[in-house]
Amino acid sequence: MKRISLTHIVSKVTFLFFGLRGRLLALVLFAAVPAVVITILNAIEERRLLMESKQHALQTLVRTASNDFVDDVRTAGYLLTALSKLPEITEAKQPVCSELLKQFAQQEPRYAAFLIADRRGNGLCGTEPLHTSTNYSDRPYFQKALKSRALVVG
Repeated sequence: MKRISLTHIVSKVTFLFFGLRGRLLALVLFAAVPAVVITILNAIEERRLLMESKQHALQTLVRTASNDFVDDVRTAGYLLTALSKLPEITEAKQPVCSELLKQFAQQEPRYAAFLIADRRGNGLCGTEPLHTSTNYSDRPYFQKALKSRALVVG
């Protein structure tokens, strides 16, 4: 095994850092460091701008969805108001009432079902087959509609 002396190591380190090769290496490092730092800072700034852009786009999407939902509820209110004026609905004549509601449901696929119930919560007619034992008076949306006498989403 070959022994390496301390003076040999010191001479190699001295040559590396203080010789021509060492000076050239230091010069290249000093020239490259600012470019690397600028590249890193640009990447950080670009990521920040991208995040701001995505956040703005998401806020716009949420605002649009919220406005669409409000419009849908308003449109549903108009539709239900118009339906409530029809004698077939107010008198809950079977099977005419259910057939009329089915037609509306087919024309407006955004609505899952329509149901007409009396003040006690008994289903009178609807788009789905009614079971005479089904009562809706215990449902929160039904109770809220009775209290507010307004359109309730639920």
